[in-house]
Amino acid sequence: MKQPKITLIFALLLLSTQLMGQSDPWAIKKQRKTDGQRPSFSYQTRNGATAQAGKTYARMVSPLPGPAPFKLVGPQNKPPREIKGTLPKDAQANARQITGLPGATANYLQEVSKLMQIQAPAEEFIAQNPWKDRLGAQHTRMQQQFRGVKVYGSEIIVHADRNHVVQGLNGRYIASPDMLNTVPSVDGQSAISASLAFFEAAGTLKKLNSEQQKLLNYTGPNAELIILPDWEVDKPTLAWRVVVRPNFLDHWEMFVDAQTGQLI
Repeated sequence: MKQPKITLIFALLLLSTQLMGQSDPWAIKKQRKTDGQRPSFSYQTRNGATAQAGKTYARMVSPLPGPAPFKLVGPQNKPPREIKGTLPKDAQANARQITGLPGATANYLQEVSKLMQIQAPAEEFIAQNPWKDRLGAQHTRMQQQFRGVKVYGSEIIVHADRNHVVQGLNGRYIASPDMLNTVPSVDGQSAISASLAFFEAAGTLKKLNSEQQKLLNYTGPNAELIILPDWEVDKPTLAWRVVVRPNFLDHWEMFVDAQTGQLI
């Protein structure tokens, strides 16, 4: 009769241990703090290879007058993955009085834009879904874009306390690619044709009937103009992202160079 009680106690202890071990929003992108050490995480490239993000740095900078400098953490010679630090109190108050958290966030990004290697943060980062955690801290996820074109997989999360004082940000994004031509030479339909030709050559292109399309909620391939970041290719590249189901089983995401029409 005592076994269920023991099992319940063990389950509660296990759940407590798991909850204590959960990472806070800052922990997602934390790096080792010793110069020259490798980051503690790796990522997988599109071809399946596992790569390290490179050596990391942790340094303190003071771009603005104030009692505390900013802490930057991230890969060497790249935009920082994490910036911690608050603005001077006058700057915080001015932004919050205008539009609350959105104003404080916009003001913070503008003030740290040089550290981020971003030219126009108000145009390059678009707020998506803000939320509050159980302690009342506020977090805003922001998608990166450049000249109106979304940067694929590039986003930051801006963290603020319950009083709208921004504490910092973290995420993965690219420096403003000011030399990138965002006008495609190849249209979306040509990118779709190139993607379908790939599957036709491989012998895996099978036309779906109406019932299969309804079941999959799929009416055909679609193309979206995006910028591939420099961790996917050698440098930021304008591309078409083509989502296609070449047959009933497969669901692919293809990338076509928007200037040359070649598959990436």
